[in-house]
Amino acid sequence: MGEMQRPIDGGPDWDSMEPLGRGAMPSREQMTACMGTLATVFADLREQALAELHLRPGAHLLDAGCGAGELALAVAPRVQPGGGVVGVDLNADTINSAERGAQAHGSEMSPAMLVVGHR
Repeated sequence: MGEMQRPIDGGPDWDSMEPLGRGAMPSREQMTACMGTLATVFADLREQALAELHLRPGAHLLDAGCGAGELALAVAPRVQPGGGVVGVDLNADTINSAERGAQAHGSEMSPAMLVVGHR
């Protein structure tokens, strides 16, 4: 296994998941459980990827196609003091939602600037 292919601790137990069957729709509870599992797996992957970047204070990064800005906001404190992150996305609603979410959670937005790109 390569360095970036190491197993994720706490990943989902895919063998214990039951198939829904052809044409079946998952329940709200099943979808909530699945989304919670995916959030955990992706958080672990993000942390592994960020560790590989060897981020240091003073670094400046661009997150092109930042979506809701989760990565930009996770990186911003790691490049302080003196560094910063710019997250750019074409979807203004996504950027506005990301800014509201960061403010609601008390995140310091100064090192991470989220902007709407233009075509």
